[in-house]
Amino acid sequence: MGTAAGVARFNDFDEDPATTRGLIWGHRAGLLRDMTKITRVPTGTLAIYPSATNYVEVNREGRVVVNKGGFTSGHIPLRQITTDAESITESIDQRALFILSFDDFKCDGSIPMTGDLRMQRNAIKAYAETLAKPKIFGGALKIILSVGNVFAVTLTADVKNLSFESAPEGDKAYSFTLILTQDETGGRNISWPKAVKWPGGAAPDISTAPNGDTVLRFVTLDGGVAWRGFLAGKDFA
Repeated sequence: MGTAAGVARFNDFDEDPATTRGLIWGHRAGLLRDMTKITRVPTGTLAIYPSATNYVEVNREGRVVVNKGGFTSGHIPLRQITTDAESITESIDQRALFILSFDDFKCDGSIPMTGDLRMQRNAIKAYAETLAKPKIFGGALKIILSVGNVFAVTLTADVKNLSFESAPEGDKAYSFTLILTQDETGGRNISWPKAVKWPGGAAPDISTAPNGDTVLRFVTLDGGVAWRGFLAGKDFA
């Protein structure tokens, strides 16, 4: 959460199927807490951009807003919505539920949100990573790293422009998994960013068979300036 304005309850701001249609996204009501201030946000609708990846979030004033540049620092993410010229093609829930310990609360009952929430010496059992399914548009594929750690992509065309965006900044190690699956035609290829370095200096061959799959892992130690790429496997059967 870091520098977010406050905390929204997980079951708030859900997508409203009754008012979501075409390039209009509808949301249910929400309750936003910013320290000791409570803001009640009513149900509403939002016009979203056509043929784009839309980032829907709650700003500091409690308004639901959208932009095409990625989630904004200090705002609460709600949805990542992909559209074509006329309608929504994918809608990924980006709301998060945060469990805070008593040490996170001040005596006045407010929640300090000036730093990152951290876990130390805790056992994590049966945890899950967020799965995102970005799409190829005009030969370009954007992997927005702030939305998850596992990305599944169906290769419906050659990827000529691949970018990894929004990696964690600073001295933090970050890794993600990329799963590439050929469509029924197969034979799709991918051009890798120059920032990716491979074992032995050569990018691996991906599966080009129809419906063939390839799993790769990527690691950065410098906020995405340089990446180490690894082939985990391909042509699983």
